[in-house]
Amino acid sequence: MWTPELVFDRVKAAARVWRALPDIESRFRVPKSGSWPGFPDNPDEAFNYNTATVRVAPSMEAIDDAEDVWGWLGWLSQDSRKAVFLLASGVPVKRIARKLSVNRSTVYRMKDRALTYISQVLNK
Repeated sequence: MWTPELVFDRVKAAARVWRALPDIESRFRVPKSGSWPGFPDNPDEAFNYNTATVRVAPSMEAIDDAEDVWGWLGWLSQDSRKAVFLLASGVPVKRIARKLSVNRSTVYRMKDRALTYISQVLNK
Protein backbone atom coordinates (compact mmCIF):
# COMPACT_ATOMS: atom_id res chain seq x y z
CA MET A 1 0.00 0.00 0.00
CA TRP A 2 1.64 3.20 -1.20
CA THR A 3 1.12 6.42 0.74
CA PRO A 4 2.30 9.92 -0.23
CA GLU A 5 4.82 9.85 2.63
CA LEU A 6 6.27 6.55 1.43
CA VAL A 7 6.51 7.88 -2.13
CA PHE A 8 8.27 11.02 -0.90
CA ASP A 9 10.75 8.88 1.06
CA ARG A 10 11.52 6.98 -2.14
CA VAL A 11 11.98 10.26 -4.03
CA LYS A 12 14.38 11.46 -1.30
CA ALA A 13 16.36 8.23 -1.61
CA ALA A 14 16.46 8.64 -5.39
CA ALA A 15 17.75 12.20 -5.00
CA ARG A 16 20.56 10.92 -2.76
CA VAL A 17 21.41 8.25 -5.36
CA TRP A 18 21.49 10.72 -8.26
CA ARG A 19 23.71 13.04 -6.21
CA ALA A 20 26.12 10.20 -5.37
CA LEU A 21 26.56 9.05 -8.96
CA PRO A 22 29.67 10.39 -10.71
CA ASP A 23 29.29 13.10 -13.32
CA ILE A 24 30.62 11.41 -16.44
CA GLU A 25 30.27 14.51 -18.61
CA SER A 26 32.36 16.79 -16.39
CA ARG A 27 35.53 16.03 -18.34
CA PHE A 28 33.98 17.52 -21.48
CA ARG A 29 33.12 20.86 -19.92
CA VAL A 30 35.46 23.76 -20.54
CA PRO A 31 36.77 25.25 -17.31
CA LYS A 32 35.84 28.88 -16.76
CA SER A 33 39.31 30.00 -15.69
CA GLY A 34 41.46 28.32 -18.31
CA SER A 35 43.07 24.92 -18.36
CA TRP A 36 45.28 25.25 -15.28
CA PRO A 37 43.96 23.98 -11.95
CA GLY A 38 43.03 26.47 -9.30
CA PHE A 39 45.73 27.80 -7.00
CA PRO A 40 45.14 26.74 -3.35
CA ASP A 41 44.83 29.64 -0.92
CA ASN A 42 45.63 27.55 2.13
CA PRO A 43 48.94 25.64 2.51
CA ASP A 44 47.03 22.73 4.07
CA GLU A 45 45.10 22.33 0.84
CA ALA A 46 48.30 22.40 -1.20
CA PHE A 47 49.82 19.46 0.65
CA ASN A 48 46.56 17.51 1.23
CA TYR A 49 46.65 17.92 5.00
CA ASN A 50 42.89 18.40 5.05
CA THR A 51 40.42 15.63 5.77
CA ALA A 52 39.76 13.14 3.03
CA THR A 53 36.28 12.88 1.56
CA VAL A 54 35.04 9.45 0.62
CA ARG A 55 32.31 9.01 -1.97
CA VAL A 56 30.39 5.78 -1.66
CA ALA A 57 28.86 4.57 -4.90
CA PRO A 58 25.20 3.56 -4.58
CA SER A 59 24.27 -0.09 -4.95
CA MET A 60 22.67 -1.50 -8.08
CA GLU A 61 19.36 -1.94 -6.25
CA ALA A 62 19.40 1.70 -5.18
CA ILE A 63 20.06 2.77 -8.77
CA ASP A 64 17.19 0.57 -10.00
CA ASP A 65 14.86 2.09 -7.39
CA ALA A 66 15.97 5.58 -8.43
CA GLU A 67 15.20 4.77 -12.06
CA ASP A 68 11.73 3.60 -11.01
CA VAL A 69 11.19 6.90 -9.21
CA TRP A 70 12.39 8.75 -12.31
CA GLY A 71 9.63 7.00 -14.24
CA TRP A 72 7.08 8.00 -11.61
CA LEU A 73 8.13 11.63 -11.92
CA GLY A 74 7.54 11.39 -15.65
CA TRP A 75 3.81 11.06 -14.93
CA LEU A 76 3.74 14.61 -13.52
CA SER A 77 3.73 18.03 -15.09
CA GLN A 78 7.07 19.77 -15.40
CA ASP A 79 6.45 22.22 -12.54
CA SER A 80 5.20 19.49 -10.19
CA ARG A 81 8.17 17.32 -11.09
CA LYS A 82 10.58 20.15 -10.32
CA ALA A 83 8.85 20.97 -7.04
CA VAL A 84 8.85 17.38 -5.79
CA PHE A 85 12.41 16.60 -6.80
CA LEU A 86 13.87 19.87 -5.53
CA LEU A 87 12.07 19.51 -2.19
CA ALA A 88 13.37 15.94 -1.90
CA SER A 89 16.86 17.18 -2.70
CA GLY A 90 16.74 19.63 0.20
CA VAL A 91 16.47 22.86 -1.76
CA PRO A 92 14.78 25.57 0.34
CA VAL A 93 11.13 26.20 -0.49
CA LYS A 94 11.73 29.90 -0.96
CA ARG A 95 14.23 29.22 -3.75
CA ILE A 96 11.89 26.70 -5.42
CA ALA A 97 9.01 29.17 -5.27
CA ARG A 98 11.17 31.86 -6.83
CA LYS A 99 12.34 29.47 -9.58
CA LEU A 100 8.78 28.40 -10.43
CA SER A 101 7.34 31.92 -9.94
CA VAL A 102 4.72 30.74 -7.43
CA ASN A 103 3.95 31.18 -3.76
CA ARG A 104 5.59 28.93 -1.14
CA SER A 105 2.27 27.41 -0.15
CA THR A 106 1.67 26.60 -3.82
CA VAL A 107 4.90 24.59 -3.87
CA TYR A 108 3.65 22.51 -0.95
CA ARG A 109 0.26 22.02 -2.62
CA MET A 110 1.97 20.95 -5.84
CA LYS A 111 4.06 18.43 -3.90
CA ASP A 112 1.06 17.05 -2.00
CA ARG A 113 -1.05 16.75 -5.14
CA ALA A 114 1.77 15.07 -7.09
CA LEU A 115 2.59 12.56 -4.34
CA THR A 116 -1.09 11.71 -3.90
CA TYR A 117 -1.43 11.13 -7.64
CA ILE A 118 1.66 8.88 -7.77
CA SER A 119 0.47 6.86 -4.76
CA GLN A 120 -2.98 6.41 -6.30
CA VAL A 121 -1.49 5.19 -9.60
CA LEU A 122 0.85 2.80 -7.80
CA ASN A 123 -2.00 1.38 -5.72
CA LYS A 124 -4.04 0.44 -8.81
